[in-house]
Amino acid sequence: MHFDNYYVGKIPIPNLVPEQQTAIINLVNEILNVKSTAPDVDTSSLEKKIDKLIYELYNLTEDEIAIVEGKE
Repeated sequence: MHFDNYYVGKIPIPNLVPEQQTAIINLVNEILNVKSTAPDVDTSSLEKKIDKLIYELYNLTEDEIAIVEGKE
């Protein structure tokens, strides 16, 4: 897979404050720890928490979230 820098460069990347970054890192680490010992464990609730944090970073509306989640 190849990404064109022109298009990738247009993706807005929000600046995170340390607390936001730590919250996401902690959730990712929790998922990785669970999956390393029990790969079949359902981590969707943790993944949804990450999604929620990301939606907040981008200030997405309920309608935009529905589009992202394919529920439009």
